[in-house]
Amino acid sequence: MAKELLPDGAMYIFRHGTLGTLGRIRIQERATGGSHLVCEVAGDPNDPNTARRAELFEPLGRSIAALLPTDTEALARREPLPGAPHDSGQWIRSERICCVECGKPVAYVTFAVDATDPGGFEDHARRLYAQHAQWNLPAWIVGPVRGPSARDLGIADVLQVWPTRGSIVAMTGTQFDAMVDRLVDAHCDPR
Repeated sequence: MAKELLPDGAMYIFRHGTLGTLGRIRIQERATGGSHLVCEVAGDPNDPNTARRAELFEPLGRSIAALLPTDTEALARREPLPGAPHDSGQWIRSERICCVECGKPVAYVTFAVDATDPGGFEDHARRLYAQHAQWNLPAWIVGPVRGPSARDLGIADVLQVWPTRGSIVAMTGTQFDAMVDRLVDAHCDPR
């Protein structure tokens, strides 16, 4: 968990080792006195992992809300927690891989130098979910290279995130390039 101060209160951001950011709880001061607690699940509503994050975060948010003076009628209604607003995110290096014959995009690769654990990979997948769905291209997130800087000797963790979510796999640059090259070569191949 991390705490951030806001102009009208505070925000607590909750993380999970595998799912990354689960959500946040904002505590806002009210002009009439007291405070208002808002729990928000992280992620796009269409992303299946958003439901997994909600399963973990909702009971936590409700437990914390029950301890604080809050809108008890809202707790009794058991309404689902709202999704988090737009994630301002951060700048990350991404690249569309295009067919050499027709120039159309074939795949999408994100280089996430800060994705050093499953939660870090999931944070990037969550932030990019809407773009991956819109582009509908095979997409991967590539973590930092470990080991020697030579391309064939360095190994990076790679997570396929679209069209299906895979597992994190360690690959050399040569292995990853060969996988993407097969997609490029097959794009305009008449066979």
